[in-house]
Amino acid sequence: MQKPMPPIPVYLSLAMMNCMSSVAASMHAKNGLINWNPALKAKAENLQENLAKLSAVSAADFILEVQKQSSERFLSLLDGLQKYTQTTSPEIAPTPYKTIWSEGTTSLRDYSPDSPPQSPPQAGGRILVPSPVYGGGLGRGNNILLIPSLINRSYILDLTENTSLVKYLRNTGFRPFMLDWGEPGEKEKSFGIENYVSRVNKAIEQIEGKITLVGYCMGGLMALASALNNQKKLNGLALLATPWDFHSPDTDRLQFGMQEIQNLQDMLSKMEIIPKELIYLMFYFLDPWPVHSKYSRTHDDSDLLAREHWVHDGIAMARKVAEESFIEMSCYNVTQNLKWRILDKIIDPANIQIPTFVAIPSFDRVVPPLCARPLAELIPGATTISCPTGHVGMIVGKNAREHLWAPLVKWLSKT
Repeated sequence: MQKPMPPIPVYLSLAMMNCMSSVAASMHAKNGLINWNPALKAKAENLQENLAKLSAVSAADFILEVQKQSSERFLSLLDGLQKYTQTTSPEIAPTPYKTIWSEGTTSLRDYSPDSPPQSPPQAGGRILVPSPVYGGGLGRGNNILLIPSLINRSYILDLTENTSLVKYLRNTGFRPFMLDWGEPGEKEKSFGIENYVSRVNKAIEQIEGKITLVGYCMGGLMALASALNNQKKLNGLALLATPWDFHSPDTDRLQFGMQEIQNLQDMLSKMEIIPKELIYLMFYFLDPWPVHSKYSRTHDDSDLLAREHWVHDGIAMARKVAEESFIEMSCYNVTQNLKWRILDKIIDPANIQIPTFVAIPSFDRVVPPLCARPLAELIPGATTISCPTGHVGMIVGKNAREHLWAPLVKWLSKT
């Protein structure tokens, strides 16, 4: 698999701006001349205290040191990017699977080690898959249907040999299935989220026996919507880093007025498909600064290389999905306001009547804790855990097994 490249010109341009502005900004901060954002009050006060300790340092020496550290930081990023581009990616998505159903660009993968041999299914065809019985102290069923987000590749759930939730589920006695959305094709160009939820419903029909839906990020919203229509077929529902209140105080977003919303709508209306590069940059600018430290170490760690491979291997988004995500949800907060409608039904988490597991990363910048927590609070009797990780680290970080995988399997074994 060819390694996808990061937007290096963007990284370097932003790093150069940071380097060139550091001297002026540091001097203003040292002299107490910056009008800080109230949200940064605590960090600003801490910075001012540290700068006060440098009162004996002359302005000339202070400027020289800031210039030196800024230059070293920029050169470190440049070196890290160069090494990253020259490093071979590790094996991605290593767990064997069979494709048992497909429709359009959507396919359903069966990761069980003993799936019966079969011919590739015709598009839209159905192969009913019997559910074997595994050991492992399981409850009423062991079929797990993993539902990834629409804007990233599904293999984040099966990244490498060391960081595969799919493999962990299989090795602990469960039978994992996973939906793979693929790039939007001709038919999917007109899709909204509802159309993808319909495909989740069709995927559920392919599997014999009870199922637990496990949705990650935006996939959690689709899992929730599907669960409300399939509760008799399901053992349970697990929602991992799933957004709900898009106007929570810890959610980074632009405060759009009606004119800005209309401008965004006009921009999206001119694109049939939203390029994956544009989607990546929208999320990158939520928190661009860690890129410096990330590339100084990524090339030395195969799992971090794989994560970076996945981050830049995005998927384009259908225009209607983008409008629903960036306008209806982000601007109008239709989920939290209980105005999100799928298949003629308001998506109200209070109507979930099956066991539910909600995992909320504590350091998530994509789906911050206060964005995800209201969803857990609305679902009757939901089991909720907090993971001391970020959005991606929860799934494939070095402590993912301890903080998410094991608690999830423990909960699954009781459903």
